[in-house]
Amino acid sequence: MKIDVIWQNFLNEVAEQVSPTTYNVWFNDLSLIKMDVDKITIQVPMAVHKTMLGNTYYSLIENIFYSLTGVNYTFDFVLEEEINVVDNLNDIVNNIIVIYEILLVLKKAVAE
Repeated sequence: MKIDVIWQNFLNEVAEQVSPTTYNVWFNDLSLIKMDVDKITIQVPMAVHKTMLGNTYYSLIENIFYSLTGVNYTFDFVLEEEINVVDNLNDIVNNIIVIYEILLVLKKAVAE
């Protein structure tokens, strides 16, 4: 099953299991960012969502994903800013690797 289909099925199931107010406050503005083998990363709009989803709704989220996929996932709730920081760090690391590889080539050329 495709990730976007799983996510939509998840949201539909949540909407059936909680009140409309609860859904609109805590689930409506979430985005599925990443789905690994055993971990799902969900973007939340505010820090309070991280706390509420992690404390109050974690088992609901866990149970619904298990019913949809048969996998016991762990969940990471992140703010958009946190995602951007990780992306920036990945870019920096990739740039460092490229520079290192260039230095190795230059070192080899000078040695010859």
